[in-house]
Amino acid sequence: MAIGDLLWACPFCATVAAVEREGRGAASCAACGARFRRGTGAALLGMPPGGEWQRRSAAEWLRALPAVPDPIREDRVEAAIAGADEVVRRGREVLGFRETPDILLEGVLRLDASELTLVADDGTRRVWPLEEVTAIQPSSRVVQVKARGRPVATFRFKTGSPRLWEEILQAALRELWRERGWGEIREYQPRIVAR
Repeated sequence: MAIGDLLWACPFCATVAAVEREGRGAASCAACGARFRRGTGAALLGMPPGGEWQRRSAAEWLRALPAVPDPIREDRVEAAIAGADEVVRRGREVLGFRETPDILLEGVLRLDASELTLVADDGTRRVWPLEEVTAIQPSSRVVQVKARGRPVATFRFKTGSPRLWEEILQAALRELWRERGWGEIREYQPRIVAR
């Protein structure tokens, strides 16, 4: 995952969506000017304005981020809605299945307290009620969402952080599950599981 995707806010000034890529393995904060780069191993280096480089693990940098912001959010995305499953074979042996994108859209993804909505540039609108979401899975630059009875939707963020979207989707689902008395969510992938 790119530094700007992982650090959905600046750990020094707490500005959300301010850490931007500066090429391969480097990023900076547009708000305060802090700089970040990959270190050796799994470490990330960060330097506040006028300060010294600090070496921390990704987990330590994530703990330095502010609380997850209000889950009502929107960002530009490219969306791929899965079509039929394609069989993956080695010779005659079936190894498994993979989803193939059937519908490709660009537009604005919006999350509110009850649903995730994609308003595509062509005017079409797709809605995923949060009560039907059965899995959330992040990856580099994308978040996949699975809803009951629907194909997997993959969202690639043009400017937003998939890590932030994972956090706010999980926060919105936790709140909904608590309100409905469905239990505390302990897993979000490959499917949501409550205690």
